[in-house]
Amino acid sequence: DGLTYWAPNANMQRDPRWGRNMEAPGEDPYLSSRYISHYVRGMQEGSGGDDDDNNSDHEYVLVAATCKHYVGNELERSVVNGKVVSRHDFDAEISLNELRDYYLPSFEACVREGRALGMMCSYNSVNGVPMCANERLLKGVLRDEWGFDGYVTSDCGAVRDIYDSHRFVPDGITATAAGLRAGCDTDCGDVYASNIAKAVRSYMLSEDTVNESLFRLIKIQMRLGLFDRKDDTQPYFDPSEYGIHRIDSPAHRRLAYEASLQSIVLLKNDDDVLPLKKGTNVALIGPHVESREAFLSNYHGERCPDNSKTFDCVASPLEAIAKINVGGIVTHARGCEVNNNDVDEIDEAVKVARDADAVILLVGIDGTVENEGHDRDDCALPGLQPKLVRSIASLDKPAVMILIHGGALCLGGLKDIGIPSIVDAFYGGEYASRALASVLFGDYNPTGKLPVTMYPPEYMTMNPIEQMSVTKPPGRTHLYYSGETEFEFGTGLSYSKWTMEVVAMTTSENVNGENELDVLNASDFAVDVDGNNNNNNGGGGGGRGNNNNNNNNINNP
Repeated sequence: DGLTYWAPNANMQRDPRWGRNMEAPGEDPYLSSRYISHYVRGMQEGSGGDDDDNNSDHEYVLVAATCKHYVGNELERSVVNGKVVSRHDFDAEISLNELRDYYLPSFEACVREGRALGMMCSYNSVNGVPMCANERLLKGVLRDEWGFDGYVTSDCGAVRDIYDSHRFVPDGITATAAGLRAGCDTDCGDVYASNIAKAVRSYMLSEDTVNESLFRLIKIQMRLGLFDRKDDTQPYFDPSEYGIHRIDSPAHRRLAYEASLQSIVLLKNDDDVLPLKKGTNVALIGPHVESREAFLSNYHGERCPDNSKTFDCVASPLEAIAKINVGGIVTHARGCEVNNNDVDEIDEAVKVARDADAVILLVGIDGTVENEGHDRDDCALPGLQPKLVRSIASLDKPAVMILIHGGALCLGGLKDIGIPSIVDAFYGGEYASRALASVLFGDYNPTGKLPVTMYPPEYMTMNPIEQMSVTKPPGRTHLYYSGETEFEFGTGLSYSKWTMEVVAMTTSENVNGENELDVLNASDFAVDVDGNNNNNNGGGGGGRGNNNNNNNNINNP
């Protein structure tokens, strides 16, 4: 009935080049865990996952959330030393410590705190064992240790990969037996369907094991209410409460807009170029000036009511900025395309920018550069975009560079080339352009913080994409990276001038010194902070504190 949803993506953004970074919440395991647990409970319970206000004890669930891709699915398809390595044959070599500390926490939170009913095993192997046949991780950790009692599905084709790509077993019969014995209950593919009976007749697989998986699958259907009458006992089948009128409702649109606003990060704002004044003569330059679909990232479907392939109902930056800049002039030129050198209209773009009072550069990447099944080769702006940025910077005008992307970008010399303001907009969703316009012209004071580290370009040669270690020098993410960053994890400026002061700290254990808590031995602790906005720009935001575990040299936000 379409009620089993294969979401959320609980993998980590450990490398900017991974093709599916746009699906994952970030690089930090603690923050990712919080995000994942609330995502799951919001889907299944319809409550947003608040501990004091949820339907966790209800007999039925709205949908069955399925966390993916368990675990180590951090590479799609890359060329490594002249050889193609793909997720279908990749063996993720991960130490036990790093598996526990970095890769598993978001999945554990999915189970323990989110109470997810589903889990998807990934294409890759971990330390030589394909994940959909990995009894140690599917049974030993997922079920026995974390108490997961839902169902496990393979990613589509992953059971076939057990023998066809990983060569872990010789054929489909043994792959079927290995998958079911390990705890992979269903195969998104045709291997189980063709081989379960053969595996049982060959004594490779017991009927009890098959029945156990069938029991788990039917139990999920019962939690969804698919075997019961659609009457008053099942609130989620009440069309007056959960009918089509709740799709694309005004409340949902407001929430989408608010999410877009909160995701925008102000990275740099020299000379207070932003916010721009309405009524300005502004030039929009770059390959994303008229983008629509790019902001929807992947797996977005046909958003517009007429199923338009052009996504006309999604505002472009040109449309949104022209609308908000009342009394001003908005000109535009693309200058170049996102990912090729075939279109060079940079000279025209420079002419348009020269006649403006301010320039908004919209650069970045899109689904042609990063996507499921395809990793990036590096983290720099592709094609002619660096040339375009340098050409606009040479005009020495008030300018802002907007970065549009999933995985983090590396700016290199473009960071300090003379563009005074930089805004990270990511793929902001259907209201990305409207939200961006609100930030640029001061209707919204940015509050977003970077969920990832922005590295220099040379980082890509220091850390090969197939290297799964996050601790091996120079390290990965804000937890372990020891080199210089372009922008640190957690960076995020505001139009306001904020000061913060710790006013009280309490813990269940002793306090070591005036402002140092013994948090390692404390069962809980609290920090009270006063934040003061020291100018007239209304705004909001959040602070960040780190728990420095000296035993492991880890900074946990």
